[in-house]
Amino acid sequence: MKIIDAHLHIFGERPWAERMAQQVGHRNSAQHLVQYYARHGFAHGIVMANAPLTEHTCRELPPQFSYCIGLDSGVMQNLPSNAPEIVEAHLQKSTCVGIKLYPGYNHSYTNRITNWPQNITSPWQYTPALPTAAVPSCGMRIP
Repeated sequence: MKIIDAHLHIFGERPWAERMAQQVGHRNSAQHLVQYYARHGFAHGIVMANAPLTEHTCRELPPQFSYCIGLDSGVMQNLPSNAPEIVEAHLQKSTCVGIKLYPGYNHSYTNRITNWPQNITSPWQYTPALPTAAVPSCGMRIP
């Protein structure tokens, strides 16, 4: 059986992220996760890309990782005019495995067009032609 870490974050070099990682016995680095995964039999990890929406989001991941482009409230409030093209370009990459939606944080229903900026008619517009998925995150733990 393959073990896949389906939700992880890589924060880059930030002191608060390193302190948090050390508090649970880890380091805040992709290289540390690669070594940890190898020691514990993880086959793959999927990074949640919570970052400004640019062409360069998640461009330098080790081969053990893929990512979902995140459309969280910070991204949705500051969407560039070419957001659909940027999301489409990410979904064309073999390392991008989907779109992560945040209805719980964005306080919206993902199926209501009025909740999305004018240049995105629906997050689902990206998924039919591609072997990817839109993954909603409700901001809660489901037992």
